[in-house]
Amino acid sequence: MTNRKPENILNNNFFLGVSGPSSFFEFSFFHRASLSSLFTSIAVHNDPNLPDMEILRKTAALRVQKQTDGVEPEEVKEISLSGVPFLEELIAPFSNLTTLTIIGMKPMLRSLHLACLGTCPLKRLDVSDNAITIAEDLPSCPTLTVILMPNNKLQTLAELEKMAKSFVHLEVLDILDNDVNTPSHFQKCFELFPKLSVLNSQTKDGEEVEYNMSDDSSSEDEDDEGEEEEEDEETTASESASEGEPAEKRFKPE
Repeated sequence: MTNRKPENILNNNFFLGVSGPSSFFEFSFFHRASLSSLFTSIAVHNDPNLPDMEILRKTAALRVQKQTDGVEPEEVKEISLSGVPFLEELIAPFSNLTTLTIIGMKPMLRSLHLACLGTCPLKRLDVSDNAITIAEDLPSCPTLTVILMPNNKLQTLAELEKMAKSFVHLEVLDILDNDVNTPSHFQKCFELFPKLSVLNSQTKDGEEVEYNMSDDSSSEDEDDEGEEEEEDEETTASESASEGEPAEKRFKPE
């Protein structure tokens, strides 16, 4: 096998492109070579011929591809990125996202006006360590229950009011290290968000609460498994009944 320099790999047309809406899925390089994603990432970062932003764009695409490889787009539930540009075209194919983590993006996010808020059934959004302000009305996302946005640029109560109009079922909010986070606004947040139970890891009464995004994901998986078990029991009961055996006999403890 002939050794190839990283820059030669990157200059191949089949390597990776984000020029068209379907190009994200055209990662034929990964199907033709057995190089690890780690090597590929290193090769990208060491290529002196690529501008910094182009390197970051390619890195973002690589990370999304790695997280979703082998999964049908409609079955992808979670994507997590940090330190790369937020590219709407990379997220757009995944219409059933429930968890999106985009922390410390480069360039930093400056708005919460994300298309996926209006198109995906998002439940959890983590936009920590960005530069977000809210200058206009946001897309409505009634499924959203958790927003973590510490270390951003929220300054006024009016910004929180815009959030409250769009995220009516919000239960967990973190706005630590934002100018708007003042003692006088603490109780006001619970008034703006009627279903809010945790603000900055505290309850309305000031009790400390430790929140972890992965806890919700685990609970969600358990709920799905529970629903599947119930469906299996119902199917078994129906089959028993159709064979002349009372369904309740099947489940009566001996």
